[in-house]
Amino acid sequence: MSAQPPTNQPNPTPDASPGNRFMVRAQLFALGDDFFVENENGARVYWIDGKALSVGKTLLFKDLQGQVKYRLEQNLLRARKTMTVYNTEGSAAATIQKGLLRLLSSHFTIEVRGIGALETHGDLLRHEYTLTHNGKPVAQISQQWFRVQNTYGVQVTPGVLDPLLALALCIGIEVLQGIH
Repeated sequence: MSAQPPTNQPNPTPDASPGNRFMVRAQLFALGDDFFVENENGARVYWIDGKALSVGKTLLFKDLQGQVKYRLEQNLLRARKTMTVYNTEGSAAATIQKGLLRLLSSHFTIEVRGIGALETHGDLLRHEYTLTHNGKPVAQISQQWFRVQNTYGVQVTPGVLDPLLALALCIGIEVLQGIH
């Protein structure tokens, strides 16, 4: 039996185009929480399913038909706080590691399969930062694009990174920071 989008939410809009700019509700990543990601027009485009019975943190990134596209899991056995994003085949699509030093608590090492290392620049705690690859923006994160309280926007550069993978990376960073 496949999971369905949360019943406490109105039906998703099946014809909504994801686009490149998304609205994410901050601080909703508690274990077991389900929520939708909307595009800049307010249409639901992705469903994030928190798994309540998992060890560590696990979030499933689904399309509106409920198909899992990525799985974000906390790796509890590593010395550094780490999350791995798995693709539909179960292979690691990306890893996110929090910096070792307390002074670098907002520093993350991000490796994306097929692309390489991504860097974070800006204020991660305030959701005002950029993910870059070789100095070029891959995704911009900002609270200034949406006027809805406790939200931030993620704008993905077209053709560089799958938008849903970029969202998984941003949410993984937030979970590792302990903002949830």
